[in-house]
Amino acid sequence: MFLIVSKESYHEKILVAYYSRNGVTANVAEHIAAVVHGDTYRMTIDDDLPTFIPDAKPVALAKREANDICQLTNKVPDVSKYDLILVGGPVWNDGVANPVIRFLRDIADYQGKIAPFYTSIGAFCPCEYETDFKRLAGLIKVEKGLNCTVEPNMQEIGRWYAAL
Repeated sequence: MFLIVSKESYHEKILVAYYSRNGVTANVAEHIAAVVHGDTYRMTIDDDLPTFIPDAKPVALAKREANDICQLTNKVPDVSKYDLILVGGPVWNDGVANPVIRFLRDIADYQGKIAPFYTSIGAFCPCEYETDFKRLAGLIKVEKGLNCTVEPNMQEIGRWYAAL
């Protein structure tokens, strides 16, 4: 089965930038990159968070509240050559994961548009995530995001991208 994405211009240069702690967001990001024919950038960090996610959540929240946001250990690509950046990450404490916060800070001068995609295995309010993402993006133009499940839906990804 082929997925047809209706988009005015296929010449749009797209970056799919993502952070994935356990592989779920990485899987979604690879599916998105295949649909949009985008480059990928996986954010890597050197962190001291506990491996067990329920133990890591309060530590990550305390670091965020103290503005102790991790550094990315791999170089952020030159985002000025991209028309659109799709930014993915897991939902941490109903909001944006700390590595994604760092990425947004690192691209604060970006002049194109961005759209979040996010994964969660628990219950949360997507509107809270998107509000948090928009606030953290500052002056960057933010498009509607995509709430992804563990198993990516290629048609849903195609519809989301076509609407951006």
